[in-house]
Amino acid sequence: MSAARSSSRASADGATGPEDDGSLLPGPVLWPAAEWVVAAVGIVIAVVVWAVAPTAGNYDSVLDLVWARELLAGHAPGFEAYAASTPHPAWLALGVPVVAIFGDGGDRVLVLVSALSLAFLAAATVRIGRVLGEAIAGADDGRRARTGLATGLVAGALTLSSFAFLLLAARGYLDVPFLALVAWAGALILADARQRPQQPTFDVGRRTAADGDVGRVAPPTWRRPAVLLALAGLLRPEAWVLAGLYWLWCTARGRWAAADDPLDGRAAHLALVLAAPLLWAAMDLAVTGNPLHSLTATSQLAEDLGRDRGILRAPRVLVSALGGQARPPVAAAGLVGLAIVLLGSRIGLARVGRRVAVVVLALLGGGVATFLAAGVGGLSLLPRYLTVPVVGITVLAALAATGWMALPVEHRWRRPWALLVVAGVVLGVGGYVALKRDAISRLGSELRFLADTRRDVRALIDDPRVEAGRRCGPISLPTYRLVPEIRLQLDVDGTRVLARSDPRAQRLGVTRGGVAITVAEGKAAKRYGRADGVPRSTQPAPPGFRAVARRGAFTAWVRCG
Repeated sequence: MSAARSSSRASADGATGPEDDGSLLPGPVLWPAAEWVVAAVGIVIAVVVWAVAPTAGNYDSVLDLVWARELLAGHAPGFEAYAASTPHPAWLALGVPVVAIFGDGGDRVLVLVSALSLAFLAAATVRIGRVLGEAIAGADDGRRARTGLATGLVAGALTLSSFAFLLLAARGYLDVPFLALVAWAGALILADARQRPQQPTFDVGRRTAADGDVGRVAPPTWRRPAVLLALAGLLRPEAWVLAGLYWLWCTARGRWAAADDPLDGRAAHLALVLAAPLLWAAMDLAVTGNPLHSLTATSQLAEDLGRDRGILRAPRVLVSALGGQARPPVAAAGLVGLAIVLLGSRIGLARVGRRVAVVVLALLGGGVATFLAAGVGGLSLLPRYLTVPVVGITVLAALAATGWMALPVEHRWRRPWALLVVAGVVLGVGGYVALKRDAISRLGSELRFLADTRRDVRALIDDPRVEAGRRCGPISLPTYRLVPEIRLQLDVDGTRVLARSDPRAQRLGVTRGGVAITVAEGKAAKRYGRADGVPRSTQPAPPGFRAVARRGAFTAWVRCG
Protein backbone atom coordinates (compact mmCIF):
# COMPACT_ATOMS: atom_id res chain seq x y z
CA MET A 1 0.00 0.00 0.00
CA SER A 2 2.74 2.48 0.99
CA ALA A 3 4.74 1.53 -2.08
CA ALA A 4 1.75 2.37 -4.25
CA ARG A 5 1.37 5.71 -2.49
CA SER A 6 5.07 6.45 -3.00
CA SER A 7 4.88 5.60 -6.69
CA SER A 8 1.78 7.71 -7.15
CA ARG A 9 3.29 10.63 -5.29
CA ALA A 10 6.52 10.44 -7.30
CA SER A 11 4.56 10.51 -10.53
CA ALA A 12 2.56 13.49 -9.37
CA ASP A 13 5.65 15.45 -8.44
CA GLY A 14 7.41 14.74 -11.68
CA ALA A 15 9.90 12.36 -10.10
CA THR A 16 11.57 9.85 -12.33
CA GLY A 17 10.26 6.40 -11.65
CA PRO A 18 10.65 3.09 -13.43
CA GLU A 19 7.71 3.73 -15.68
CA ASP A 20 9.02 7.17 -16.61
CA ASP A 21 12.76 6.84 -16.94
CA GLY A 22 13.88 3.28 -16.43
CA SER A 23 17.31 4.12 -17.78
CA LEU A 24 18.04 5.76 -14.42
CA LEU A 25 17.19 2.84 -12.16
CA PRO A 26 19.92 2.16 -9.62
CA GLY A 27 22.09 -0.88 -10.21
CA PRO A 28 25.59 -2.17 -9.56
CA VAL A 29 28.31 0.35 -10.38
CA LEU A 30 31.78 -0.70 -11.49
CA TRP A 31 34.56 1.38 -9.96
CA PRO A 32 32.27 4.02 -8.39
CA ALA A 33 35.26 6.26 -7.67
CA ALA A 34 36.22 6.47 -11.36
CA GLU A 35 35.41 10.16 -11.69
CA TRP A 36 37.53 11.02 -8.67
CA VAL A 37 40.43 8.97 -10.00
CA VAL A 38 40.17 10.92 -13.26
CA ALA A 39 40.01 14.14 -11.25
CA ALA A 40 43.12 13.14 -9.28
CA VAL A 41 45.02 12.38 -12.49
CA GLY A 42 43.91 15.73 -13.90
CA ILE A 43 45.01 17.55 -10.74
CA VAL A 44 48.49 16.00 -10.89
CA ILE A 45 48.85 16.92 -14.56
CA ALA A 46 47.58 20.45 -13.89
CA VAL A 47 49.98 21.11 -11.03
CA VAL A 48 52.98 19.70 -12.90
CA VAL A 49 52.28 21.69 -16.08
CA TRP A 50 51.52 24.82 -14.05
CA ALA A 51 54.85 24.52 -12.24
CA VAL A 52 56.93 23.63 -15.31
CA ALA A 53 55.40 26.19 -17.70
CA PRO A 54 54.73 29.42 -15.74
CA THR A 55 52.29 30.94 -18.23
CA ALA A 56 50.68 34.33 -17.70
CA GLY A 57 46.98 34.86 -17.29
CA ASN A 58 44.96 36.01 -20.28
CA TYR A 59 43.99 39.62 -20.89
CA ASP A 60 40.52 39.33 -19.34
CA SER A 61 41.68 37.59 -16.17
CA VAL A 62 44.59 39.96 -15.56
CA LEU A 63 42.30 42.95 -16.11
CA ASP A 64 39.92 41.51 -13.51
CA LEU A 65 42.88 41.42 -11.09
CA VAL A 66 43.69 45.05 -11.90
CA TRP A 67 40.09 45.97 -11.14
CA ALA A 68 40.23 43.94 -7.93
CA ARG A 69 43.28 45.92 -6.85
CA GLU A 70 41.43 49.16 -7.61
CA LEU A 71 38.60 47.98 -5.37
CA LEU A 72 41.07 47.23 -2.58
CA ALA A 73 42.44 50.76 -2.96
CA GLY A 74 38.96 52.20 -2.56
CA HIS A 75 38.50 53.18 -6.21
CA ALA A 76 35.84 52.19 -8.70
CA PRO A 77 37.15 49.62 -11.20
CA GLY A 78 37.76 50.98 -14.69
CA PHE A 79 35.06 49.11 -16.57
CA GLU A 80 34.87 51.96 -19.09
CA ALA A 81 38.59 52.11 -19.88
CA TYR A 82 39.89 51.77 -23.43
CA ALA A 83 39.52 48.18 -24.74
CA ALA A 84 38.18 47.00 -21.37
CA SER A 85 36.84 43.46 -21.51
CA THR A 86 33.52 42.37 -20.05
CA PRO A 87 33.67 42.30 -16.23
CA HIS A 88 32.65 39.02 -14.61
CA PRO A 89 31.33 39.33 -11.03
CA ALA A 90 32.51 35.98 -9.65
CA TRP A 91 35.97 36.21 -11.25
CA LEU A 92 36.32 39.78 -9.98
CA ALA A 93 35.23 38.70 -6.49
CA LEU A 94 37.79 35.89 -6.52
CA GLY A 95 40.42 38.35 -7.70
CA VAL A 96 40.08 40.51 -4.59
CA PRO A 97 41.59 38.02 -2.09
CA VAL A 98 43.93 36.63 -4.75
CA VAL A 99 45.53 39.99 -5.53
CA ALA A 100 45.50 40.98 -1.86
CA ILE A 101 47.51 37.88 -0.92
CA PHE A 102 49.63 37.21 -4.01
CA GLY A 103 49.98 40.69 -5.53
CA ASP A 104 51.32 40.71 -9.07
CA GLY A 105 51.58 36.91 -8.95
CA GLY A 106 47.82 36.66 -8.80
CA ASP A 107 47.56 35.82 -12.49
CA ARG A 108 49.46 32.60 -11.83
CA VAL A 109 46.93 31.72 -9.12
CA LEU A 110 44.06 32.17 -11.58
CA VAL A 111 45.89 29.95 -14.06
CA LEU A 112 46.11 27.27 -11.36
CA VAL A 113 42.40 27.65 -10.54
CA SER A 114 41.54 27.22 -14.21
CA ALA A 115 43.85 24.22 -14.59
CA LEU A 116 42.40 22.50 -11.52
CA SER A 117 38.91 23.22 -12.83
CA LEU A 118 39.74 21.21 -15.95
CA ALA A 119 40.28 18.16 -13.72
CA PHE A 120 36.86 18.61 -12.15
CA LEU A 121 35.28 19.21 -15.55
CA ALA A 122 36.70 15.86 -16.66
CA ALA A 123 35.27 14.22 -13.52
CA ALA A 124 31.83 15.63 -14.35
CA THR A 125 31.98 14.24 -17.89
CA VAL A 126 32.89 10.84 -16.42
CA ARG A 127 29.74 10.90 -14.31
CA ILE A 128 27.49 12.13 -17.15
CA GLY A 129 29.04 9.62 -19.53
CA ARG A 130 28.51 6.80 -17.03
CA VAL A 131 24.80 7.57 -16.71
CA LEU A 132 24.42 7.94 -20.48
CA GLY A 133 26.18 4.62 -21.09
CA GLU A 134 24.01 2.88 -18.52
CA ALA A 135 20.90 4.41 -20.06
CA ILE A 136 21.31 2.67 -23.43
CA ALA A 137 22.23 -0.74 -21.94
CA GLY A 138 18.80 -1.78 -20.73
CA ALA A 139 18.05 -3.97 -17.72
CA ASP A 140 21.12 -6.23 -17.82
CA ASP A 141 23.08 -5.11 -14.77
CA GLY A 142 26.41 -6.37 -16.06
CA ARG A 143 26.16 -4.61 -19.41
CA ARG A 144 24.86 -1.45 -17.75
CA ALA A 145 27.80 -1.27 -15.39
CA ARG A 146 30.44 -2.06 -18.03
CA THR A 147 29.02 0.30 -20.64
CA GLY A 148 28.58 3.09 -18.13
CA LEU A 149 32.13 2.82 -16.84
CA ALA A 150 33.65 2.66 -20.33
CA THR A 151 31.63 5.63 -21.60
CA GLY A 152 32.52 7.70 -18.57
CA LEU A 153 36.24 6.96 -18.76
CA VAL A 154 36.39 7.74 -22.48
CA ALA A 155 34.51 11.01 -21.90
CA GLY A 156 36.96 11.98 -19.16
CA ALA A 157 39.97 11.09 -21.31
CA LEU A 158 38.65 13.12 -24.25
CA THR A 159 38.10 16.09 -21.96
CA LEU A 160 41.57 15.98 -20.41
CA SER A 161 43.19 15.62 -23.85
CA SER A 162 41.24 18.45 -25.51
CA PHE A 163 43.67 21.04 -26.91
CA ALA A 164 40.95 23.69 -26.66
CA PHE A 165 40.34 23.05 -22.97
CA LEU A 166 44.05 22.72 -22.21
CA LEU A 167 44.87 26.08 -23.80
CA LEU A 168 42.00 27.78 -21.98
CA ALA A 169 43.30 26.36 -18.71
CA ALA A 170 46.90 27.31 -19.47
CA ARG A 171 45.86 30.94 -19.97
CA GLY A 172 43.69 31.09 -16.86
CA TYR A 173 40.41 31.64 -18.69
CA LEU A 174 37.32 31.67 -16.50
CA ASP A 175 35.59 29.50 -19.11
CA VAL A 176 37.00 26.33 -17.56
CA PRO A 177 35.60 26.91 -14.03
CA PHE A 178 32.35 27.95 -15.71
CA LEU A 179 32.21 24.69 -17.68
CA ALA A 180 33.00 22.65 -14.56
CA LEU A 181 30.08 24.25 -12.71
CA VAL A 182 27.67 23.68 -15.61
CA ALA A 183 28.78 20.08 -16.16
CA TRP A 184 28.49 19.24 -12.47
CA ALA A 185 25.01 20.76 -12.39
CA GLY A 186 24.03 18.32 -15.14
CA ALA A 187 25.76 15.45 -13.36
CA LEU A 188 23.90 16.20 -10.12
CA ILE A 189 20.56 16.34 -11.90
CA LEU A 190 21.21 12.84 -13.22
CA ALA A 191 22.58 11.59 -9.90
CA ASP A 192 19.47 12.83 -8.09
CA ALA A 193 17.19 11.05 -10.54
CA ARG A 194 19.26 7.85 -10.28
CA GLN A 195 18.77 7.75 -6.51
CA ARG A 196 15.11 8.73 -6.49
CA PRO A 197 13.56 5.29 -6.78
CA GLN A 198 15.18 4.51 -3.42
CA GLN A 199 14.63 7.94 -1.87
CA PRO A 200 11.13 9.36 -2.45
CA THR A 201 10.97 13.11 -2.88
CA PHE A 202 8.78 15.25 -0.65
CA ASP A 203 7.37 18.71 -1.15
CA VAL A 204 9.60 21.55 0.00
CA GLY A 205 8.60 22.64 3.48
CA ARG A 206 5.91 19.94 3.78
CA ARG A 207 6.03 17.11 6.30
CA THR A 208 4.75 13.69 5.35
CA ALA A 209 4.08 10.38 7.02
CA ALA A 210 4.39 8.38 3.80
CA ASP A 211 6.44 5.20 4.06
CA GLY A 212 7.10 5.75 7.74
CA ASP A 213 9.08 8.98 7.35
CA VAL A 214 7.06 10.75 10.01
CA GLY A 215 7.95 14.41 10.43
CA ARG A 216 10.92 14.32 8.04
CA VAL A 217 11.41 17.16 5.57
CA ALA A 218 13.28 16.10 2.46
CA PRO A 219 15.88 18.47 1.02
CA PRO A 220 14.86 20.18 -2.22
CA THR A 221 16.29 18.14 -5.07
CA TRP A 222 16.77 21.19 -7.27
CA ARG A 223 19.00 23.03 -4.82
CA ARG A 224 22.50 21.80 -5.71
CA PRO A 225 22.15 22.08 -9.51
CA ALA A 226 20.45 25.47 -9.17
CA VAL A 227 23.20 26.83 -6.92
CA LEU A 228 25.90 25.65 -9.33
CA LEU A 229 24.11 27.23 -12.29
CA ALA A 230 23.69 30.48 -10.34
CA LEU A 231 27.43 30.55 -9.62
CA ALA A 232 28.15 29.77 -13.27
CA GLY A 233 25.87 32.69 -14.19
CA LEU A 234 28.24 35.04 -12.37
CA LEU A 235 31.04 33.87 -14.67
CA ARG A 236 29.30 33.73 -18.05
CA PRO A 237 25.75 34.78 -19.01
CA GLU A 238 25.15 31.53 -20.96
CA ALA A 239 24.31 29.96 -17.61
CA TRP A 240 21.33 32.30 -17.26
CA VAL A 241 19.66 30.47 -20.14
CA LEU A 242 20.50 27.05 -18.72
CA ALA A 243 19.30 28.03 -15.24
CA GLY A 244 16.05 29.39 -16.65
CA LEU A 245 15.47 26.29 -18.74
CA TYR A 246 16.09 24.09 -15.70
CA TRP A 247 13.54 26.05 -13.66
CA LEU A 248 10.96 25.87 -16.44
CA TRP A 249 11.57 22.16 -16.91
CA CYS A 250 11.21 21.43 -13.20
CA THR A 251 8.08 23.57 -12.94
CA ALA A 252 6.45 22.19 -16.08
CA ARG A 253 6.95 18.64 -14.81
CA GLY A 254 5.11 19.50 -11.60
CA ARG A 255 7.89 18.69 -9.18
CA TRP A 256 6.43 21.04 -6.58
CA ALA A 257 2.90 21.16 -5.33
CA ALA A 258 1.58 24.21 -3.51
CA ALA A 259 3.25 24.41 -0.10
CA ASP A 260 2.11 26.07 3.11
CA ASP A 261 5.44 27.88 3.36
CA PRO A 262 5.20 31.14 1.37
CA LEU A 263 8.77 30.53 0.17
CA ASP A 264 7.94 27.29 -1.57
CA GLY A 265 10.39 25.50 -3.80
CA ARG A 266 9.29 27.22 -6.96
CA ALA A 267 9.85 30.72 -5.58
CA ALA A 268 13.21 29.93 -4.00
CA HIS A 269 14.43 28.28 -7.19
CA LEU A 270 13.28 31.24 -9.30
CA ALA A 271 15.10 33.60 -6.94
CA LEU A 272 18.32 31.69 -7.61
CA VAL A 273 17.71 31.85 -11.36
CA LEU A 274 17.30 35.63 -11.22
CA ALA A 275 20.13 36.22 -8.75
CA ALA A 276 22.99 36.05 -11.27
CA PRO A 277 21.65 38.51 -13.89
CA LEU A 278 20.41 40.89 -11.19
CA LEU A 279 23.75 40.87 -9.37
CA TRP A 280 25.56 41.41 -12.68
CA ALA A 281 23.30 44.37 -13.53
CA ALA A 282 23.72 45.77 -10.01
CA MET A 283 27.51 45.64 -10.38
CA ASP A 284 27.34 47.48 -13.71
CA LEU A 285 24.95 50.07 -12.27
CA ALA A 286 27.12 50.71 -9.21
CA VAL A 287 30.32 51.16 -11.23
CA THR A 288 29.15 52.80 -14.48
CA GLY A 289 25.61 54.01 -13.83
CA ASN A 290 24.35 51.74 -16.62
CA PRO A 291 22.88 48.37 -15.58
CA LEU A 292 23.37 47.10 -19.14
CA HIS A 293 26.99 48.22 -19.44
CA SER A 294 28.37 44.70 -19.94
CA LEU A 295 26.02 44.14 -22.88
CA THR A 296 26.40 47.50 -24.59
CA ALA A 297 30.14 47.86 -24.01
CA THR A 298 30.87 44.34 -25.24
CA SER A 299 28.89 44.99 -28.42
CA GLN A 300 30.72 48.27 -29.01
CA LEU A 301 34.12 46.68 -28.37
CA ALA A 302 33.35 43.93 -30.88
CA GLU A 303 32.57 46.59 -33.49
CA ASP A 304 35.68 48.64 -32.67
CA LEU A 305 37.96 45.60 -32.94
CA GLY A 306 36.37 44.33 -36.16
CA ARG A 307 35.49 40.94 -34.70
CA ASP A 308 32.97 38.53 -36.23
CA ARG A 309 29.55 39.61 -35.04
CA GLY A 310 25.94 39.55 -36.17
CA ILE A 311 23.47 36.77 -36.82
CA LEU A 312 24.41 36.47 -40.51
CA ARG A 313 27.94 35.37 -39.61
CA ALA A 314 26.88 33.18 -36.71
CA PRO A 315 26.11 29.95 -38.67
CA ARG A 316 29.51 29.96 -40.42
CA VAL A 317 31.40 30.64 -37.20
CA LEU A 318 29.24 28.07 -35.39
CA VAL A 319 30.16 25.20 -37.70
CA SER A 320 33.86 26.03 -37.99
CA ALA A 321 34.27 26.76 -34.28
CA LEU A 322 32.50 23.60 -33.11
CA GLY A 323 34.68 21.46 -35.37
CA GLY A 324 37.82 23.26 -34.32
CA GLN A 325 37.08 23.30 -30.60
CA ALA A 326 35.93 19.68 -30.41
CA ARG A 327 38.41 18.33 -33.04
CA PRO A 328 36.88 16.93 -36.27
CA PRO A 329 37.04 13.20 -35.30
CA VAL A 330 35.40 13.93 -31.94
CA ALA A 331 32.78 16.18 -33.55
CA ALA A 332 31.92 13.46 -36.09
CA ALA A 333 31.68 10.85 -33.33
CA GLY A 334 29.50 13.25 -31.35
CA LEU A 335 26.98 13.34 -34.19
CA VAL A 336 26.92 9.54 -34.15
CA GLY A 337 26.38 9.63 -30.39
CA LEU A 338 23.48 12.03 -30.83
CA ALA A 339 21.90 9.61 -33.32
CA ILE A 340 22.31 6.81 -30.76
CA VAL A 341 20.49 8.84 -28.11
CA LEU A 342 17.62 9.65 -30.47
CA LEU A 343 17.37 6.45 -32.52
CA GLY A 344 19.29 3.76 -30.61
CA SER A 345 16.14 1.86 -29.67
CA ARG A 346 15.74 0.90 -33.34
CA ILE A 347 18.88 -1.26 -33.24
CA GLY A 348 18.22 -2.97 -29.93
CA LEU A 349 19.50 -0.42 -27.43
CA ALA A 350 17.36 0.74 -24.55
CA ARG A 351 15.42 3.94 -24.97
CA VAL A 352 17.19 6.82 -23.31
CA GLY A 353 14.91 8.33 -20.70
CA ARG A 354 13.86 11.93 -20.95
CA ARG A 355 15.93 13.20 -18.02
CA VAL A 356 19.16 11.85 -19.52
CA ALA A 357 18.22 13.11 -22.97
CA VAL A 358 17.26 16.55 -21.65
CA VAL A 359 20.54 17.05 -19.78
CA VAL A 360 22.70 16.02 -22.74
CA LEU A 361 20.63 17.94 -25.29
CA ALA A 362 20.59 21.01 -23.03
CA LEU A 363 24.39 21.10 -23.14
CA LEU A 364 24.19 21.07 -26.93
CA GLY A 365 21.12 23.19 -27.58
CA GLY A 366 21.53 25.66 -24.73
CA GLY A 367 25.07 26.54 -25.76
CA VAL A 368 24.19 26.89 -29.44
CA ALA A 369 21.12 28.99 -28.62
CA THR A 370 23.11 31.45 -26.51
CA PHE A 371 25.78 31.68 -29.23
CA LEU A 372 23.12 32.56 -31.82
CA ALA A 373 21.60 35.02 -29.35
CA ALA A 374 25.01 36.68 -29.07
CA GLY A 375 24.93 37.08 -32.84
CA VAL A 376 21.50 38.69 -32.68
CA GLY A 377 22.75 41.02 -29.94
CA GLY A 378 25.77 42.09 -31.98
CA LEU A 379 28.29 40.56 -29.56
CA SER A 380 31.60 38.98 -30.54
CA LEU A 381 31.31 35.48 -32.00
CA LEU A 382 34.37 33.97 -30.34
CA PRO A 383 35.01 30.20 -30.61
CA ARG A 384 35.36 29.84 -26.84
CA TYR A 385 31.73 30.89 -26.47
CA LEU A 386 30.86 27.42 -27.82
CA THR A 387 32.60 25.42 -25.12
CA VAL A 388 29.32 24.30 -23.50
CA PRO A 389 28.16 22.38 -26.61
CA VAL A 390 31.70 21.00 -26.95
CA VAL A 391 31.25 19.31 -23.56
CA GLY A 392 28.04 17.72 -24.83
CA ILE A 393 29.75 16.63 -28.05
CA THR A 394 32.58 15.08 -26.04
CA VAL A 395 30.21 12.95 -23.96
CA LEU A 396 28.26 11.88 -27.05
CA ALA A 397 31.51 10.97 -28.82
CA ALA A 398 32.38 8.72 -25.88
CA LEU A 399 28.98 7.05 -26.24
CA ALA A 400 29.62 6.41 -29.93
CA ALA A 401 32.94 4.76 -29.05
CA THR A 402 31.55 2.49 -26.33
CA GLY A 403 27.86 2.00 -27.14
CA TRP A 404 28.49 -1.39 -28.76
CA MET A 405 29.14 -2.77 -25.28
CA ALA A 406 25.47 -2.19 -24.44
CA LEU A 407 24.34 -4.75 -27.01
CA PRO A 408 24.05 -8.47 -26.14
CA VAL A 409 27.04 -10.57 -27.19
CA GLU A 410 25.00 -12.36 -29.83
CA HIS A 411 23.55 -9.17 -31.33
CA ARG A 412 24.34 -8.84 -35.03
CA TRP A 413 25.42 -5.19 -34.74
CA ARG A 414 27.78 -5.60 -31.78
CA ARG A 415 30.88 -6.88 -33.62
CA PRO A 416 30.56 -4.58 -36.70
CA TRP A 417 30.09 -1.60 -34.40
CA ALA A 418 33.18 -2.51 -32.38
CA LEU A 419 35.21 -2.94 -35.58
CA LEU A 420 34.00 0.43 -36.85
CA VAL A 421 35.13 2.03 -33.61
CA VAL A 422 38.60 0.50 -33.96
CA ALA A 423 38.76 1.60 -37.59
CA GLY A 424 37.54 5.06 -36.66
CA VAL A 425 40.17 5.42 -33.98
CA VAL A 426 42.96 4.23 -36.27
CA LEU A 427 41.89 6.06 -39.42
CA GLY A 428 40.09 9.06 -37.97
CA VAL A 429 42.43 9.92 -35.14
CA GLY A 430 45.49 8.73 -37.05
CA GLY A 431 44.53 10.76 -40.10
CA TYR A 432 43.80 13.82 -38.01
CA VAL A 433 47.15 13.56 -36.23
CA ALA A 434 48.89 13.10 -39.59
CA LEU A 435 47.22 16.19 -41.02
CA LYS A 436 47.77 18.14 -37.81
CA ARG A 437 51.01 16.47 -36.82
CA ASP A 438 52.41 19.67 -35.43
CA ALA A 439 49.37 20.29 -33.20
CA ILE A 440 50.75 18.35 -30.24
CA SER A 441 54.13 20.04 -30.42
CA ARG A 442 52.35 23.35 -30.96
CA LEU A 443 50.67 22.98 -27.59
CA GLY A 444 54.06 22.63 -25.91
CA SER A 445 55.54 25.51 -27.89
CA GLU A 446 52.54 27.69 -27.03
CA LEU A 447 53.05 27.03 -23.32
CA ARG A 448 56.74 27.88 -23.64
CA PHE A 449 55.93 31.02 -25.63
CA LEU A 450 53.49 32.23 -22.98
CA ALA A 451 55.95 31.52 -20.17
CA ASP A 452 58.81 33.23 -22.04
CA THR A 453 56.66 36.27 -22.80
CA ARG A 454 55.71 36.71 -19.16
CA ARG A 455 59.33 36.37 -18.06
CA ASP A 456 60.67 38.76 -20.72
CA VAL A 457 58.10 41.49 -20.12
CA ARG A 458 58.61 41.40 -16.36
CA ALA A 459 62.38 41.46 -16.71
CA LEU A 460 62.19 44.40 -19.12
CA ILE A 461 59.97 46.45 -16.82
CA ASP A 462 62.32 45.74 -13.89
CA ASP A 463 65.38 46.92 -15.84
CA PRO A 464 66.92 49.95 -14.03
CA ARG A 465 67.04 51.98 -17.27
CA VAL A 466 63.33 51.41 -17.77
CA GLU A 467 62.64 52.32 -14.16
CA ALA A 468 64.52 55.58 -14.73
CA GLY A 469 62.54 56.26 -17.91
CA ARG A 470 59.27 55.84 -16.04
CA ARG A 471 60.04 59.05 -14.15
CA CYS A 472 59.88 60.93 -17.44
CA GLY A 473 56.42 59.84 -18.51
CA PRO A 474 54.06 56.90 -18.95
CA ILE A 475 54.83 53.46 -20.35
CA SER A 476 53.21 53.05 -23.76
CA LEU A 477 52.67 49.92 -25.83
CA PRO A 478 51.62 49.39 -29.46
CA THR A 479 48.32 47.74 -28.44
CA TYR A 480 46.23 47.18 -25.35
CA ARG A 481 47.13 43.49 -24.98
CA LEU A 482 49.92 43.79 -22.39
CA VAL A 483 48.60 46.86 -20.58
CA PRO A 484 46.87 44.92 -17.74
CA GLU A 485 49.93 42.67 -17.25
CA ILE A 486 52.26 45.64 -16.71
CA ARG A 487 49.73 47.56 -14.63
CA LEU A 488 49.38 44.53 -12.36
CA GLN A 489 53.16 44.21 -12.06
CA LEU A 490 53.72 47.88 -11.20
CA ASP A 491 50.47 48.53 -9.30
CA VAL A 492 49.77 51.78 -11.18
CA ASP A 493 46.66 53.31 -12.70
CA GLY A 494 45.67 53.56 -16.34
CA THR A 495 47.39 56.91 -16.86
CA ARG A 496 50.83 55.41 -16.19
CA VAL A 497 50.59 52.41 -18.54
CA LEU A 498 48.50 52.60 -21.71
CA ALA A 499 48.34 51.70 -25.38
CA ARG A 500 49.53 54.18 -27.99
CA SER A 501 46.20 53.50 -29.72
CA ASP A 502 44.33 54.73 -26.63
CA PRO A 503 42.41 57.95 -27.45
CA ARG A 504 43.99 59.52 -24.33
CA ALA A 505 47.55 58.75 -25.45
CA GLN A 506 48.46 62.19 -26.83
CA ARG A 507 46.88 64.03 -23.92
CA LEU A 508 48.78 61.86 -21.43
CA GLY A 509 52.09 62.61 -23.16
CA VAL A 510 53.17 59.27 -24.61
CA THR A 511 54.98 61.10 -27.45
CA ARG A 512 56.67 63.68 -25.19
CA GLY A 513 58.49 61.36 -22.81
CA GLY A 514 58.54 58.17 -20.81
CA VAL A 515 58.99 54.57 -21.98
CA ALA A 516 57.79 53.18 -25.31
CA ILE A 517 57.81 49.42 -25.74
CA THR A 518 57.97 47.86 -29.20
CA VAL A 519 57.66 44.25 -30.33
CA ALA A 520 59.96 42.61 -32.88
CA GLU A 521 58.43 40.91 -35.91
CA GLY A 522 57.36 37.30 -35.49
CA LYS A 523 54.90 35.48 -33.29
CA ALA A 524 55.17 38.05 -30.51
CA ALA A 525 54.36 40.88 -32.91
CA LYS A 526 51.28 39.07 -34.20
CA ARG A 527 50.13 38.46 -30.63
CA TYR A 528 51.10 41.70 -28.87
CA GLY A 529 52.30 44.20 -31.48
CA ARG A 530 49.17 44.17 -33.62
CA ALA A 531 45.47 43.89 -32.87
CA ASP A 532 42.21 44.17 -34.76
CA GLY A 533 41.05 47.76 -34.97
CA VAL A 534 44.50 49.15 -34.03
CA PRO A 535 46.40 51.19 -36.67
CA ARG A 536 49.88 50.05 -37.71
CA SER A 537 51.24 53.51 -36.85
CA THR A 538 51.34 52.55 -33.16
CA GLN A 539 53.92 49.79 -33.68
CA PRO A 540 57.16 51.86 -33.75
CA ALA A 541 58.35 54.03 -30.88
CA PRO A 542 57.50 57.75 -31.19
CA PRO A 543 60.21 60.05 -32.65
CA GLY A 544 62.96 61.08 -30.27
CA PHE A 545 62.94 57.89 -28.18
CA ARG A 546 66.14 55.83 -27.94
CA ALA A 547 66.45 52.10 -27.28
CA VAL A 548 67.81 51.32 -23.80
CA ALA A 549 66.96 47.68 -23.07
CA ARG A 550 65.76 44.52 -24.76
CA ARG A 551 64.39 41.22 -23.48
CA GLY A 552 63.37 38.62 -26.01
CA ALA A 553 61.10 40.20 -28.61
CA PHE A 554 60.46 43.33 -26.51
CA THR A 555 62.50 46.54 -26.66
CA ALA A 556 62.18 49.54 -24.35
CA TRP A 557 62.75 53.03 -25.72
CA VAL A 558 63.15 56.05 -23.42
CA ARG A 559 62.86 59.80 -23.83
CA CYS A 560 63.39 62.31 -21.04
CA GLY A 561 63.13 66.07 -21.27
